Amino acid sequence: MAGLTQLLYTYKIEQSKRHTIPIVRSIGLFFIIVSISIGCWYCYNKKRAFAAIFTNQVEDTALLIGGLPANIKPPHGMVYIPAGWFWMGCSPKDSQCDDDERPYHRVYLSAYYIDRNDVTVDEYAKCVNAGACTVSDTRGNCNYGVPGRGNNPINCVNWDQANTYCQWLDKRLPTEAEWEKAARGTNGRIYPWGNMWDCNKSCNSVKPCKHESTCPVGSYPKYASPYGVMDMIGNVANWTSDWYDEHYYEKSPVKNPQGPDSGKEFVVHGGSWSVCVTHNLRASDRNGIIPLRSSRGIGFRCARSVF
Repeated sequence: MAGLTQLLYTYKIEQSKRHTIPIVRSIGLFFIIVSISIGCWYCYNKKRAFAAIFTNQVEDTALLIGGLPANIKPPHGMVYIPAGWFWMGCSPKDSQCDDDERPYHRVYLSAYYIDRNDVTVDEYAKCVNAGACTVSDTRGNCNYGVPGRGNNPINCVNWDQANTYCQWLDKRLPTEAEWEKAARGTNGRIYPWGNMWDCNKSCNSVKPCKHESTCPVGSYPKYASPYGVMDMIGNVANWTSDWYDEHYYEKSPVKNPQGPDSGKEFVVHGGSWSVCVTHNLRASDRNGIIPLRSSRGIGFRCARSVF
């Protein structure tokens, strides 16, 4: 009898093992599949993130994952620049920097909009016709009043004329920091398209490229900034709202810098169609220009805060 009992007990254990082992194996297989799936998802998204940095896609994580926030609708002709940190000044990868571009530093900006293109001749003429703006200079290579140049950037305007136009549209000139972030994104690239110079990616006169005047705005869409802003290098340099101080980066605030309280010159960024050296065609290059001066190589674009 004892032998029969032992036999039945052994039989039950064997039956239990037969049912338990497949269940354990199934659970183990399930966790293996889940782990592999998570690993693949992580690698895929990591690859996308790196691709966004090293190609001409939007770098900001929020935009990469979900696009524009649901409540954001950029005004016509403007681009949304999300709030966040970016690198400003002389990139460690740049060997052409001037002292006024140093130190390389991180800056936090609130969200804002900026014009996708430079203000055109036709757009500026509307302000003139409305009696809100004055006619720009028309000498030499100035575009105003020249047949066929309506879609070229307005140039030969001084700081006051640029500022007046932006205010007419309930906008403003961008700060230096806003201009630079819109031009180079968050990772400190030297040019809007990356870190390697190519004269065929903007309207400039660095050999072997050569231009006799400005180009129609948006002529180089493949080489826009990471946010899709056009012609941030070449065509016309842009006025900003900041007074120029060569030592400003040494003492500028970390969040939303507005430039010095006063000065004799305003900051201009971007280089122009007539520039023949790469030094002045870098996103971090800074120039101080007196506000009453107008130049064939200087135009502007406007910005607006996001409230």
